[in-house]
Amino acid sequence: MKKEKGQKELNSLEECFSLKDKNVVIMGGAGKMAESFSSALLSAGCKRLVLADIHTKRLNAVTGKLKKTFGDCKVIGLRCDASSEEQIARFVQRLQKDIRKVDVVIYAVMSKPTDYYAPFTKYKFSAWQDVLNANLTGAFLSTQRLLPLMNPSSSIIFIGSIYGIAAPDLRIYKNVKSNMYGGRYPLSAPAVYSASKSGLTGLCKYLAVYLAKRNIRVNLLIPGGVYDNQDKTFYKEYVKRVPLGRMATWSDYNGALLFLATSASRYMTGQTLIVDGGWTVW
Repeated sequence: MKKEKGQKELNSLEECFSLKDKNVVIMGGAGKMAESFSSALLSAGCKRLVLADIHTKRLNAVTGKLKKTFGDCKVIGLRCDASSEEQIARFVQRLQKDIRKVDVVIYAVMSKPTDYYAPFTKYKFSAWQDVLNANLTGAFLSTQRLLPLMNPSSSIIFIGSIYGIAAPDLRIYKNVKSNMYGGRYPLSAPAVYSASKSGLTGLCKYLAVYLAKRNIRVNLLIPGGVYDNQDKTFYKEYVKRVPLGRMATWSDYNGALLFLATSASRYMTGQTLIVDGGWTVW
């Protein structure tokens, strides 16, 4: 059987899913999903893991926990506001000095400014701008500035949302009176979240074509809702919409992430990988 020129056959599990000698960057690395991703990436053997986040206290806690498990030399935590061109520039300069090359970039930033959960008619323009800048513009800035450090066969992964490809079922939130994430408004699904996550789909497809000649792949991982001690009313209504009958755990997305980060998905680019318990099936 003839082989495609320059392509080695992947015959073992290690050849498909190993991250040995690979450097990984997670923007939004202090988040709960990113923390779960980090353990999976380090377990897959990545050489260095760089976590960037604007929330210093949370970032230090996550990096400290990972260093204790996987070793100090494996994990770097750097404060960075992904929506700031100046901070992104300084961040990349630091990476050029410390690790020199990047093999995987994961963009998992999610902003929740004051009054993030306000209803549409009361939504402040400043909050709208803050979310768009962090969730979408930051993906542009991070990707653009990190490209010079990326090798051929590198992988870029944007973390999207089911609300970026389908409208939220607002009936789920109708009787919710509380919000575990704080603020004066109950848990809801802001329009700016859908808008920013939808934008990642377009950016992913554009970059997949633009970077194809460099053999840099760009894909979008779309997770469903994760159980995080939400309001019981919300939880009950949410799981009614899920064919598998439950919300996700944080680790339910690790396998999909490793697939996109490794050679296992080397012939996949510009695609959306949906892991939602079946939410978007109906």
